Amino acid sequence: DGIKPALERRRARPLTGRTCRELDTLENGRLKPLSECVQANTIGVTTVALDRDNRIIARFRRVNDAHVRPDDQQKRLGAMPEGWHCFSSGVLEWSDIEDAAATASAAKFCDGLMEGMRREIWYETGFARDSDEYSIVPYAFARELKRPGKPQFFFLTRFHRMTAEDVCARIAEHHSTGRVHEPGEYG
Repeated sequence: DGIKPALERRRARPLTGRTCRELDTLENGRLKPLSECVQANTIGVTTVALDRDNRIIARFRRVNDAHVRPDDQQKRLGAMPEGWHCFSSGVLEWSDIEDAAATASAAKFCDGLMEGMRREIWYETGFARDSDEYSIVPYAFARELKRPGKPQFFFLTRFHRMTAEDVCARIAEHHSTGRVHEPGEYG
């Protein structure tokens, strides 16, 4: 049919001098399935945290070489290999918003975003998803230029009764007991 000649034409075109958008466009003008694209196809979630006194809780991000294999993804902290970073961040999983996409529900999409953010807080700090020690609210959406235009949802996390020192001590405790699922990314 017409598929084989289109594939041969696409293979014959040089890769150099073409944009990622061009590389991800099929002959018929449609975008490739996400699983085949060369571009980053993730939606980020990230949060800034405030303690009970409205002080910002920032974390210093760096690879802990002592605990990282040479081929580990943490050796490739792409956009920000070292420096001050938000309280918690990660990638939204398709399962977070799958139902919202199927039903075109904005409310379910927002719920999925919140769940994705709660999961990342849990993975990186050990604070439970359903903890009453903090609350989160969405506050912005942008395309992050340091991460080649990645769409990113920003949240604000507020700890109701804990100081910044209390929060950091609790994270250290969670880390020492193995409750943190993604250890080693933060110094």
